[in-house]
Amino acid sequence: MRHLLARLPLTAYLTVALILGSTGGLITYVQDGVTRVQRDLPVEVVSQQRDVAILVHDLSVLVRSLENARQQPAETRDLNEARYQLLRARIIVDQVRHTYNLDNLVGASALHAVLHPALVDLDLWLTDGVQGIEAESDLVVDLALLRADNALSQVNALFEQSNAAALELLRNQETALDRFESGFLAVAVALAALALGLAVFVIRQRVTELTASKAQQRLSLAMATMPVGVALFDANHGLVACNSRYRVLWGFTEEQAKPGVSLTNLAMIYAAIEEMTPEESAAFLKRRLQLYSIDRDMVRREVRKNGRVIEIHHRSMQDGSAVATYEDVTERTAAERALRAAKEEAELASRAKSEFLANMSHELRTPLNAIIGFSEVMSHEAFGPLQGRYLTYVRDIQASGRHLLSLISDILDLSKVEAGQHELQEERIGFESLISDTLRLVSEQGEFNRVRIEVEGAERLPALWADRRALVQILLNLLSNALKFSDTTSKVTIRAAFDSAGRPRLSVIDRGIGIEADKIDKVTQPFTQLESAHARRYQGTGLGLTIARNLAELHGGSLAIESTPGEGTTITLTLPAERALGPVAPCQPATTGVSGLA
Repeated sequence: MRHLLARLPLTAYLTVALILGSTGGLITYVQDGVTRVQRDLPVEVVSQQRDVAILVHDLSVLVRSLENARQQPAETRDLNEARYQLLRARIIVDQVRHTYNLDNLVGASALHAVLHPALVDLDLWLTDGVQGIEAESDLVVDLALLRADNALSQVNALFEQSNAAALELLRNQETALDRFESGFLAVAVALAALALGLAVFVIRQRVTELTASKAQQRLSLAMATMPVGVALFDANHGLVACNSRYRVLWGFTEEQAKPGVSLTNLAMIYAAIEEMTPEESAAFLKRRLQLYSIDRDMVRREVRKNGRVIEIHHRSMQDGSAVATYEDVTERTAAERALRAAKEEAELASRAKSEFLANMSHELRTPLNAIIGFSEVMSHEAFGPLQGRYLTYVRDIQASGRHLLSLISDILDLSKVEAGQHELQEERIGFESLISDTLRLVSEQGEFNRVRIEVEGAERLPALWADRRALVQILLNLLSNALKFSDTTSKVTIRAAFDSAGRPRLSVIDRGIGIEADKIDKVTQPFTQLESAHARRYQGTGLGLTIARNLAELHGGSLAIESTPGEGTTITLTLPAERALGPVAPCQPATTGVSGLA
């Protein structure tokens, strides 16, 4: 017991002193409260109220006596009962005036000022009459009855005020008693709580010590089994605890990295282990002290002379202490470097490919233009007629040259986008003019004159701020694909609209062969074509959708594909809302039919 008392903190002794002092204060509080309640009880007020009530009763009896006398004949009228009640009322009024203090309630002066003149008048009238008229006459009795009734009304009003004031006094006393009771219970409960708290504190003190000891053992075991190094430093940069992995990573012995050693000493020991020069040692110490003086989380890497890379995660705590974890990330660092080098190499290869394609495309277009130009001259027989099959061959050369030129143009456009050399020439573009320009280019191909093309909603939508050539290229590629994979008896729809977010959308809808779900992501990859007999009826490079997607992304937009095999495909170009010029007007889509494009 003595051992336990000796280990009690100062707060326990202060609690005992507080209990003793509070007990004495409680006794004093009870005595003072009882005395104050006894002093403030409204006994005298209740007694005064009783006398006023008797006075009111006598006045009421006087009024009833006068009413009874008024009903009797004047010749035999008896006023003795009324005179007796009048005498009683005057005696009580005098007693109230000279004996009681009603200044805090109705006030004796107010009561006397109301009743004394009335009682004097009634005494005079019921004894001597009024101006020679006998007291028993009807006129005098009526006058007395009126005077008595008026006095009774005024006294009743004062009595009601008195009752209200007395009730207020009683309520105040009730409130005071409630406060006294609440205060007494609060102090009593507080004393009981202090006593109970002291007992609980003594018990929990011992339980806490045992729990802390077990927690310390579990913490030590957890730190020892962690795969990373852990160290805890106090606000003065002194080592509080660390695990074996921490010592292994930095090469410390258990004696060197023991609790209590300063961060400076640890840094000097590590400098000696690494055989650092004085300059290197000073720089390392500076880095470590800076790291542990920062009041926010930090991540830093240190490279040992043996090539091992240690990643330090430092976290500061509110009391100025800090906890840090240390992990050997040598293999991870090597893998990151390899991935970075591979990424840079791939980017260099992609740029080299794009630059090669751009250069070669320019080099190929020059002779191709000459071939196409000469073949056109020959096909028109400008220098004389061609014999036999030569005219057919010339036209084949011209068609093949144009096809090859189109292929080279697509490759050039793709290489420019991938190389980051495509610059947007933005201007105001109307939906109608955009679609009409595209339809004119499609009609010049002369291959899809039996497919009906419908346009919906273009004329009622505001203009766009975009690159005209790029948008025409996107729409031309989408429309060419739709026509290519549609039967000659079906139709293709171009639909212009806005989505719920106010973004302009341009959709090309066909009723062709459709695309299987697992191939939708592939069709936007360069040089990808659908492997079907229907698709092989037409020539193509597989670059159309790739170029359309890249040009859409240059505008900050996107290209979405929805398709069902055997039912058709919908490809939608969505542009940012800020590229729409003017407000979006709700409207029903208008439909314009276009056919016979040859």
